[in-house]
Amino acid sequence: MRIGDVVKMGKRLLCTALVLCLMPLWAVGEAPGGVDEDVEALLKENCYVNPQGGTRLHLDPYCKSVSEKYLPLTQVAYTEETKALYKLCPLCCHAEERGGSGISETEMTMSPEEEARAIVRDRFTEDAGIVSEYEERIETYGPFRFWTPEQKYRYSRMLPILAEGEKQRMEKWHSDWLLSIPFEYRIAQWRYGLPDENMIQEDDARARAKELLRDRYGFTDGTEGLLESVAFYTGHWACDSFPSPYWVFAWYDHARKKAEVWLNAVTGNSPEHEAMEVAALGKEDFLKMIREDLEAGDTTLTEDVLEEDILTILFIEEENLWHLIFSPMDDMFWEFAYDDATLTLVMQEVTSG
Repeated sequence: MRIGDVVKMGKRLLCTALVLCLMPLWAVGEAPGGVDEDVEALLKENCYVNPQGGTRLHLDPYCKSVSEKYLPLTQVAYTEETKALYKLCPLCCHAEERGGSGISETEMTMSPEEEARAIVRDRFTEDAGIVSEYEERIETYGPFRFWTPEQKYRYSRMLPILAEGEKQRMEKWHSDWLLSIPFEYRIAQWRYGLPDENMIQEDDARARAKELLRDRYGFTDGTEGLLESVAFYTGHWACDSFPSPYWVFAWYDHARKKAEVWLNAVTGNSPEHEAMEVAALGKEDFLKMIREDLEAGDTTLTEDVLEEDILTILFIEEENLWHLIFSPMDDMFWEFAYDDATLTLVMQEVTSG
């Protein structure tokens, strides 16, 4: 897991843990699978696995779906045996989601809370806790952004119990637990949910998002062959006045995001500007800010910081503002806010956890 994906801090951790208790839940689906001819041909030349308990075949020895401590991955022969032992990575192998309900036997009989308590009871040991549990899940289901809305919902409902279990684990075997609990921050920030019968459903929202891609943004390449992520947000822990649930669809070419569309789940409206346009502006300002720090001789920053991804994109409809948050270091957050009508920067802030 990358540094920018987790938070190891004090006050912010407490706030996050409290908010997690308010988050709704999802049901986990089955891992992506399936091999097309092009991918299979590539795997015959370049096939990699994590020999330390990995469950995926990868084309990229540095696949971003795998924790950095297991990289680079180990090259193996692509044989019938490896095909039987491993599933395809949905990120670097472009594996497609299998059909069906995608609900495992365990999940059909256990609520998310029951599953979380069983994990804490049976698997939270001196050497394994909330981090190893999350890493194992991304080995099974791929990167979090490609989980189904049901998967995200379920996991967000499990997090409060897993967090409490991590506290108990650290108190039993270690010290300073408050500074040692990492959270997958992008999960902890959002309140995931599912649309009720009065809201726009996923298929209709996806069709509308593709219309916007074509008509508003001239996205003529289509989304065929791209990896798609979808999320349904009912709120955000930092914003009590989140005005409406949103569908957010994004399409990726390998690990690079090609397009993203936000859609109000009640009205069907979309912000004036696509999130990708705002993200590009935020990235530019962020890099400028970091470079100024580097030029000023701030030795706590390195060139690696310049490559970190945006942690959060949040549209506040009542304010007509896009908020972008970067977190290249554990305890530092760079936040930018842009007016949606003019795409001008109206707020820039650096905070420490």
